[in-house]
Amino acid sequence: MVPNPFYDFTDSVSYLRGKHSFKFGGEYAHIETDVFNHDTRGRIDFMHKQVAFSDSTALEDFFAGKPFKGTQIIGDAHRTLEWANYAGFIQDDWRVTPKTNR
Repeated sequence: MVPNPFYDFTDSVSYLRGKHSFKFGGEYAHIETDVFNHDTRGRIDFMHKQVAFSDSTALEDFFAGKPFKGTQIIGDAHRTLEWANYAGFIQDDWRVTPKTNR
């Protein structure tokens, strides 16, 4: 099986101007995964039946091997799922005086 790609790009920039400290940044993430579900190829249902002179529960029908109905799913069970996330920020730190306390 081929590894699933994951891309994550982040970057930020700082800019000082007088009493302001501006910061800008962003992120882009792309995630991809391959899914092959073996569990969804069919279904067997056991249902409570009421027949003349016979009353059984779904659990009793299961243990007796008497299914009510069955379905089979056909087609390709392989799926590729993709996500893309975006994020960004702008920040301004403002000081009363341009000097810092030491």
